[in-house]
Amino acid sequence: MNLILFEEAELEYPSTTSTDAECDEKKNSVAYVRLPSSDARAKHVQKVLKSEPGDWIRAGVIDGPLCSVMVEESSVELGVRFKVDFAAPIQGAGAEAGAMADPGVDLILCAPRPKVMARLWPTIAQLGVKRICIITAERVEKAFWATHVLRPEFYRPLLLKGLEQASVDTTLTKVSVHPKSFERFLNGELERSFPEEKYCRLVCHPYDGCSQLHEAVVKCLGNGSAKRVVLALGPEGGWLDYEIEMMREKGFECVTTMPRIFSTDVALTSLVSVAADARRFAIEKTSE
Repeated sequence: MNLILFEEAELEYPSTTSTDAECDEKKNSVAYVRLPSSDARAKHVQKVLKSEPGDWIRAGVIDGPLCSVMVEESSVELGVRFKVDFAAPIQGAGAEAGAMADPGVDLILCAPRPKVMARLWPTIAQLGVKRICIITAERVEKAFWATHVLRPEFYRPLLLKGLEQASVDTTLTKVSVHPKSFERFLNGELERSFPEEKYCRLVCHPYDGCSQLHEAVVKCLGNGSAKRVVLALGPEGGWLDYEIEMMREKGFECVTTMPRIFSTDVALTSLVSVAADARRFAIEKTSE
């Protein structure tokens, strides 16, 4: 847990009746949070970080700003009380990551086996994926859609765990699940979630005839574009030829990294990492 994350509803702001702008600004720059000793975050602060009153810790508000918090109280009986100071310098490494904390890579993922999907949720957040659509395909088993691992109450805590590990931003991955029809997704949700004018669309396929992923991203962004990248990862049994052709008709380019067939978790991690590196390289190159 490299970042302590708070829900917005957990923040308590100082009460004020003043309408003066300076008072309002001060109110919004400071808040307080109390966590009971049973809370995993309080346990981490007390038992792992061994923080004492007066110590500063790196923190953030989910889908809000990074911030620094000061431990005001800490005891087994009362838990931990933090002072959240949005104006204080951000604590810890990576404080200056800025916009590059967002790698600009999103995902379309054919539903894998439930136990694989359960492992992937923290990884997806750690990698900085901001949007993922879980879709079906010919080789996705219908039984996969009945699993609890695709429900928000299961995956949200795991996404938060990934954000806590990565430590550079607070944006929770937006998830949508599309169990019905591959064709329906391509003809509907695809353009809503990943509009072609804003995305480099790439379908990942480990066979001959596909472009190298790094080169495809650099080429797509070669005109100074700041497009995001969306990677479509196939089912564990692989894409069928007609599915690749349907995606090409929707503006996807077929890409690969090497002539090896990866498991879903290895493929997701390596492909997102390569695409993020290529996008950063292309943007930095055009800004020189």
